[in-house]
Amino acid sequence: MVDLAILWVEMKRGFTRKLRSPVEQIAEVFAVYVFMAGAVLGVTAGRAATAERGGAAVSAACIRLGAHGSPGQEMLFGFCAVFLCLSALQSAARLSTEEPGSGILEQLCVSSAPLWRIVILRDIASMISILPDIAVIVAAVSVTTGVRFASPPPGACLPMGIMRMGVLGMGFALGGVALMSKRVGALVNLVSMGLFAMVFAGDPASSGWRRTLEMVVPFGPCYRMARDIAFRGMSLQHFASTGILWTSMAACASHLVIGIVLFNLAFRWAAQRGLLTKA
Repeated sequence: MVDLAILWVEMKRGFTRKLRSPVEQIAEVFAVYVFMAGAVLGVTAGRAATAERGGAAVSAACIRLGAHGSPGQEMLFGFCAVFLCLSALQSAARLSTEEPGSGILEQLCVSSAPLWRIVILRDIASMISILPDIAVIVAAVSVTTGVRFASPPPGACLPMGIMRMGVLGMGFALGGVALMSKRVGALVNLVSMGLFAMVFAGDPASSGWRRTLEMVVPFGPCYRMARDIAFRGMSLQHFASTGILWTSMAACASHLVIGIVLFNLAFRWAAQRGLLTKA
């Protein structure tokens, strides 16, 4: 019951914040819309230009995509996956940097629920509140570009849920850094741009630094699983039989546990040095 009450309060808090600053909210949504529409138009135009020249790259891309989608649809799906994970990545860091000095963080610290659980509940509330924004942006991009958003099949939801769990663990680690140093905006933005880079960069080679990086960052393998299920006709059973689903699930669960542990250690360190009240 306590968790439900906290979740309800956080949802009302997010809704009230939107009502208090509608201009800022509209500006943020419009900025994301322009970014997504430009990217989708760019990849669609580039693929069309290559098709006119009869490039072999288009044939290979069409073979990979089959009848399940287009490059523009895949790009739109990738952006939605990234934006769905951004709140998980930034929630703990925002709590650590925006609340100090306002008295809110000190009250949260004496709550019956531990701070890490409050962060998870705040993240769930943030995800619920951001879904209408994503729906509006996707609808506007679809109308502007003519690229219809393909709703992912049910099998793609599990990899996306696992992906968000792993990214939340990264967010806890960033929140721990924020508790100790406060000035982590550039680091959070850098990691956020890294998620976009994984969508743009395509599949990594079987070896090399990108493959090694994706063993550390849980976003890439889970996103590709969801993408292949949604656009390339693969099934969840295929990834389960090859072990990719289970290794990704174990990696993301490990990220979440390690992130929470690091966040709690940083919280104790900051509390002992009186940094919780410093903005």
